[in-house]
Amino acid sequence: MAILPNLDILIAQRRGELLLYSASRKNLSQVGFLNVYHKTEVPNVNAEEGLMGLAADPDFAKNNYLYLFYSPTDTSVNRLSRFTFENGQLNMKSEKVILQFYSQRDICCHTGGSIAFGPDGLLYVSTGDNTTPFDEAGQPYVSKGYGPVDDRPGHVQYDGRRSSSNTNDLRGKVLRIRVKEDGTYEIPEGNLFP
Repeated sequence: MAILPNLDILIAQRRGELLLYSASRKNLSQVGFLNVYHKTEVPNVNAEEGLMGLAADPDFAKNNYLYLFYSPTDTSVNRLSRFTFENGQLNMKSEKVILQFYSQRDICCHTGGSIAFGPDGLLYVSTGDNTTPFDEAGQPYVSKGYGPVDDRPGHVQYDGRRSSSNTNDLRGKVLRIRVKEDGTYEIPEGNLFP
């Protein structure tokens, strides 16, 4: 959810709907929709992706910027984008893709997506490690609830070393960026890896 300066509340639904609760009218309405990947066709497998994060810009009253973290249906990525919210609607044509990274979708789990601005004006993005923590059925070696590690071919979704343990991968991290006016970003000083 994001609370706007006029006390209206925006609500992100995992299936892609963006809802607005009007504080003055006391009603709920849909004000946007993103076509997101949120349901898998793989039998006996759950999907956790979709519209996962929402934040209003600290200067929302002046610029009407909203930030959404979501999984588009057309490509296997998780994407952070900036939109404008004008006349009570999400302006889809205003999208500026800030950052995106690969996400495997065959088997779920450990999906992140919370986004928030800190008091320093930086945008913090939590990303899940995109690795299932559950034991793989019928396998002689299992993680028993510990960090999943399995580098055998065909078992990549059970190996956290490719994502959260990999410093060259944005999955399984808390990212800290400064969004610039043009929709690009810079990495502030003090990050472990610039």
